[in-house]
Amino acid sequence: MTETDDLSFLDDPRVLCQLFPFAYAYGYPSAQRDLHRAQLSSYIEMEDGARLGCKFWVRDRQLPTILYFHGNGETVADYEWVAPLYLEKGINLFVVDYRGYGGSDGEPTFTNVMSDARAVLLALRQVLADQGLSSGLFVMGRSIGSIPACEVALHHQGDLCGLIIESGAANNFRYRWAEHRPYRDDVIGDDGIFLNKVKLRSVTIPTLIIHGRRDSIVPFSEGEELYTNAVAVDKRLLALPGGHNDLLETAMEDYFAAISEFVGRNRLDIV
Repeated sequence: MTETDDLSFLDDPRVLCQLFPFAYAYGYPSAQRDLHRAQLSSYIEMEDGARLGCKFWVRDRQLPTILYFHGNGETVADYEWVAPLYLEKGINLFVVDYRGYGGSDGEPTFTNVMSDARAVLLALRQVLADQGLSSGLFVMGRSIGSIPACEVALHHQGDLCGLIIESGAANNFRYRWAEHRPYRDDVIGDDGIFLNKVKLRSVTIPTLIIHGRRDSIVPFSEGEELYTNAVAVDKRLLALPGGHNDLLETAMEDYFAAISEFVGRNRLDIV
């Protein structure tokens, strides 16, 4: 998939409300947006002027950083309690909101989620350079965040040390909106260029896939499919006993042990 592929045919409200209900929910209170906005530490401005809320938790300038794309029902503010767990493992964490989430402007579409993800990666690389932080950078996506994470990994492999996917989709949640979607086999068919599993056929950087065996939202078989399609020589599928939203509660030790080992083994400064 190239950076110029047109995904606008997917930007159908019937599809978008299935993939991003948090942003398209009727009556999402402005007071809640203001709360999230107050807790953000910064914004990244996109080319069209839209601002995306983000927060950067830094323990030490010499430590590697994970660029993190969160799940559908989450915002940057939800990672206030999670970020210290990464810091304890010697990993700085940068989390960004999609358009329409938290304090970010606008509404998410497939088109802007893909382009925003690439722009955020470049902006973060500049932040690392400007502030004298380690250039060792990983990208991670949880659930729907696997879509922008795989997009970034595909187009910016030279800027990254590795890719981590947690509870991610191989088929980009097609089963959630199949009855509504317009159809282009070259984009969303079984070998369509939009699908995460297809992108992983071209991603050679180290890849860690984490998935719960009891996941009822994104079945464990999707994690297996991601692993099967990944061409990275250094790849691992970590199967945990939990479901989609409880891996930190049910398997926190194994979860962070795997991430810590993966980052520690693959970290290097990107020139």
